[in-house]
Amino acid sequence: MKNIYFALIFVTTAFFFSCEKTEDIDDFPLVTPQLVLNCMFSPDSSWEFQLSKSLSVLDNAEIEYLKNATVKLYKNNQLINTITETNKKTFYVLQNNTAEFGAKYKVEISRKGYKDISSTSTLPTMVEISGLTKSVKDSSTYWSQHGTWGELTGHINVKFNDSKAGDNYYMLSIFSIDTNTYYNYPDTTISYQEININYHINDETDNPAIEIQSEQEYIFSDKYFSGQSIEISAYIEDWNFTPNKTFVVVLYSLSREAYLYKRSLALYYERGENPFSEPVQVYGNIENGFGIFGGYTMDVKSITF
Repeated sequence: MKNIYFALIFVTTAFFFSCEKTEDIDDFPLVTPQLVLNCMFSPDSSWEFQLSKSLSVLDNAEIEYLKNATVKLYKNNQLINTITETNKKTFYVLQNNTAEFGAKYKVEISRKGYKDISSTSTLPTMVEISGLTKSVKDSSTYWSQHGTWGELTGHINVKFNDSKAGDNYYMLSIFSIDTNTYYNYPDTTISYQEININYHINDETDNPAIEIQSEQEYIFSDKYFSGQSIEISAYIEDWNFTPNKTFVVVLYSLSREAYLYKRSLALYYERGENPFSEPVQVYGNIENGFGIFGGYTMDVKSITF
């Protein structure tokens, strides 16, 4: 019996060692770099194209933004401009020519040493916020030599009407602008509050329409409420509340390409720290390359507690 026991140990050990294979770094295939484009366009800003190159998974170099490229922009298959120079922020910029609703845009980019890339997208119609209400669940404030501070929990209810035409895609963001001077350190940057979202549609709870909830963005389509009115109730927890604080609500209307990109990117960050989750491929719509070319519009409203 003892001999069988030791024989079993020997066979098991031999099996595990026989399956082990040492990979040399040179065994991994080298992938030819491709162009990477990032461009999210809207009617409220100039066109900005940021160009870089892809890196191998084994390459820990910093992202290199590329100059000396030719960027061609088409509107409804008609060339409207050609850009060959970047600004100080490494963007290829086209000013005085904003995107228009309903137009189909195409970009073509060429640079020596890389395959030419191209992509198309459209600008969705803006959907307005039709109603914005608030309610306070609990609040408290206190005074110190640095000013009045406190805590707030409550709800911001965002209502809008979905269009009956085609498929529509949305992203909701709620944030505040802090101008505190606590301990003489002014902070005028936009800071996102921690928001827990409870959604409902037409007085129904547990709305299945909301697909992605991140700390800053809430991404969804109109699959379950096409052509209807929807109200989203955002539960606010603000542990740095000041009296008469204003919250900014932004409702984005996304092109299909922008929606798929933002959705997959949010999933990528959500699962990135979990080694047991399925890997997420970030969506891109660049032919012969990587990145995103997509349009968006937005309606902005504010509400004060």
